[in-house]
Parts: sequence; C-alpha cells; structure tokens
Amino acid sequence: HSPLFRAKETMHIACKHLEIPKVELDTLKERHFGEWEGTEWDEVKKDTHMHVVPQNGESYATYHERTLGTINSMLEAADGM
Repeated sequence: HSPLFRAKETMHIACKHLEIPKVELDTLKERHFGEWEGTEWDEVKKDTHMHVVPQNGESYATYHERTLGTINSMLEAADGM
C-alpha cells in the first residue's frame, strides 16, 4: 500500500477484514507530478498527462512500470505460498 494517509486507512480496514499483515511499500506511491504538484487537474490538461513528463516529476511510463512491477512481484510471491 502507499504510505499516504488515505491509503493507510484503506489498508488497515482491508487487512483487518482479510486477516493479512500490513506492509507499507514506497513503490506503490502515487505518481510524482513534480512542478505540477498542487496544480488543478484542469490546468494540467487531462489528455497530455500520460505523454508529458512534468519538470522534476515522474513520467507515466516510469510510474506504471514501478507500480505494476510491485503488484506483479506481490502476486508471484502470493502464488508461491
């Protein structure tokens, strides 16, 4: 789960219900938008966010690779249990 507060709340509820341990992973953080942080979404232009890398930010491809790689690793580990 992401270390963001709202993600921690969701993780706590889910883990309690599923009776599984809580694990905090930085690789599941949301995309870093660099100079776009705090900018209204309408200003960012929804149709360009996947193709433009914000200054001092993370590309959509890097974000996707990071999060999907983590999820796939977790699924592979669970499958081996």
